[in-house]
Amino acid sequence: MNGTRVGYARCSTDEQDVVIQTEQLLTLGVPEDRIYIDRGFSGTTRRNRAGLDQALAAVWDGSVFTVTKFDRFARNMAEANEILTGLSGVPVAMKKFPTK
Repeated sequence: MNGTRVGYARCSTDEQDVVIQTEQLLTLGVPEDRIYIDRGFSGTTRRNRAGLDQALAAVWDGSVFTVTKFDRFARNMAEANEILTGLSGVPVAMKKFPTK
């Protein structure tokens, strides 16, 4: 299953919806069963984000880790580096949904 996309979506509050992010991930070729979601997390902390943990665990050699916006994944480059360093040994390509 080389080249399979793994998607991650996050919304900050339980009242918000991830429909747009999910639709974008599907458009980018992420299979519905490979989209992992966190609801009600502001993203200010990396802790207790089970959806992100599951998404990262689903990444393997040749997978494409896909998010719709950088801030859905990490708040800054240092945090992104920390998360991606945890994937050491697994080549990961990150794709951001294009903005207009």
